[in-house]
Amino acid sequence: MKNNICGYIELNGELVKISSVEDLKDLAARLGAAFTELTNRDYEALCAKMQGEFEIDDCGVLYSKDGRKVFLAPITSNEYIIKSGAIAIASYAFNWHYYLCNGVLYTNNKFIYEKKITKLLIPDSVIAIGSEAFGDNDAIEKIIVSQKLEYIGQRAFRGCWKMKGFCLPPSVKYIETEAFDGCYNAFKELTIPASVKYIGSHAFRNCLTLEKVIFSGPIDKMGSGIFESCDKLSVIVVPKECVEQFREQLPFYSEIITEVAEEE
Repeated sequence: MKNNICGYIELNGELVKISSVEDLKDLAARLGAAFTELTNRDYEALCAKMQGEFEIDDCGVLYSKDGRKVFLAPITSNEYIIKSGAIAIASYAFNWHYYLCNGVLYTNNKFIYEKKITKLLIPDSVIAIGSEAFGDNDAIEKIIVSQKLEYIGQRAFRGCWKMKGFCLPPSVKYIETEAFDGCYNAFKELTIPASVKYIGSHAFRNCLTLEKVIFSGPIDKMGSGIFESCDKLSVIVVPKECVEQFREQLPFYSEIITEVAEEE
């Protein structure tokens, strides 16, 4: 049976006609990795808050029916391991201000003191963490994060002031606005991997223990004030060939930007 395809795709201002599977294959070859690469909007859609049917595990955590998304985690125990196979943590999943009643997601302070999880393991199957997923969770102290994580949503960890020793994995691409704002104790030395393309405004604002930042490669786009109120920050290390670029992107920190020392 022959698959009939008929349509047009706009590519860099040019209309490309698609009339067969072969045309699609040719287009994929032209675009390379960009053909299947997710945008930050795609990731945020993947992390959309609770919708559709769900199932509940033994700890009371709500997952999508297929187990690929963590919807809501009303956990009262100290430690939890997210199920392997989950690919996304939905917006507000571990946020203290959200709870479920009769299948409806509400926001309120009613159950704010019931979520006492302090340690969490996020398996390597997870690639995205949604907006405010851990917002204002001031019980969480330790997160072992997925080494394949690609997306950290807006205000994902904002206000997690007890969290310590957070390490960005080498796979992360997008760090959205205010992602770690108010994570007072999360970082002392922060390495930003070469995989990162975008850092949103105020992403690391109020990280009070942050003393040193190491950029492993150039960043395509950065918002303003990403290190605002990081009063202990005294050195930003960047690749030698990127010094001027970073001084333009971080004008208020130009005096503490230095290049990576060459290995002897």
